[in-house]
Amino acid sequence: MLYKKISELANCGTETIVLDLCCGTGTIGLCLARPVRHVHGIELSEDAVKDARFNAELNAIQNIDFHCGRAEKLVYNVLKKAIPKGQNADIVAILDPPRSGLRKYN
Repeated sequence: MLYKKISELANCGTETIVLDLCCGTGTIGLCLARPVRHVHGIELSEDAVKDARFNAELNAIQNIDFHCGRAEKLVYNVLKKAIPKGQNADIVAILDPPRSGLRKYN
């Protein structure tokens, strides 16, 4: 119910690209994936990313990718690849739980 409410509040639709930042094993992104265009999960832990990919496969969710690394270093390139040049996109970023360590990356 909580993740359904997140989707409603974020107004996620068929053209939405979801960024699940610090996604862990991908629970939130996987729960939001079915009605959106694509989900990109970003997580620092390689083991968690492996588990997230396994969870996506186990649940037959194909419109999701998981990236391993620091969110602040990866998010720009992930978005650059996700959105074709010259097109607009509806982007929703989820960060749960909020945490220190995300900072401006130079």
